[in-house]
Amino acid sequence: MAKVVLITGCSTGIGLKLALRLAQSQNPTYKVYATMRNLEKQKQLVQEAGSALNKTLLIRKLDVGKSDQVQSVVEEAVQNEGKIDILVNNAGFGYVCAFESMPMDIAQQMMDTNFFGCMRCMQACIPHMKKQNCGHIINLSSLSGIYGTPFHGLYASTKFAMEGLSESLAPELSYFGISISLIEPGPVATTFVDTWIDRRKDSKENEQLGQQTQKLTDGIIDFMTKRPPDVVENVDHVVDVIMKCINDKPPSLRYPTTEVVLKAAKRKFIDPTGDSVTDFTTSFYPIFKKD
Repeated sequence: MAKVVLITGCSTGIGLKLALRLAQSQNPTYKVYATMRNLEKQKQLVQEAGSALNKTLLIRKLDVGKSDQVQSVVEEAVQNEGKIDILVNNAGFGYVCAFESMPMDIAQQMMDTNFFGCMRCMQACIPHMKKQNCGHIINLSSLSGIYGTPFHGLYASTKFAMEGLSESLAPELSYFGISISLIEPGPVATTFVDTWIDRRKDSKENEQLGQQTQKLTDGIIDFMTKRPPDVVENVDHVVDVIMKCINDKPPSLRYPTTEVVLKAAKRKFIDPTGDSVTDFTTSFYPIFKKD
């Protein structure tokens, strides 16, 4: 019997590629509910789905910020399929700026999407998984969920919250046969960066910044937009890691997707002072290197 999978944030990037990979899988098979906030952005997914569309791939509208939409899609999946095996919380967005100029409305929206959206989906799925005595929740975290990266303060906060919740839930849910996993990629070659750059265009934050702070902000943005090939990983590789997570028996709590992220995690978890974290993040971005 096909495993039933619900994925959020499937209009682009990791969510889109994962939905296609699962829906087009022959052995084992999956029934995928691929969701997105705006159905006007489903064109690429529809085109690439091929014969899987409306068979093993169902596209649904789901804004993770709206509890009624979350509940509706979960109930539809359970009613139609009799179960829900895997939840992948992928929806989210970022914003890079100096902390003091962070627009409060965007900060609240980011936390509501990246963390509370994840929470809404889990709360809707967990009762069904408990009844089944099985299930797997996969949360898309980040290197920023391990290290608080400069000028990513609010984004990192959402991922730290996700990491803490997932770690706390792991033993709680294991009693009911439910696994929870965190996928921890570094920078990924998606439209993620372009999206937050578009958000910044309408912001007046630059008017508030001093010259040195503006220089650092611009340096971070320049680094992120250039996406150095030795730092950025491709979407398919991240999807490979998620597939490994799905197939592992039992799955681990954390899945760093690259050697860079793995080394970062090792460095952090072995140093109780936290000094190595600051040293690493400072050296990671060229703009912080003083002449």
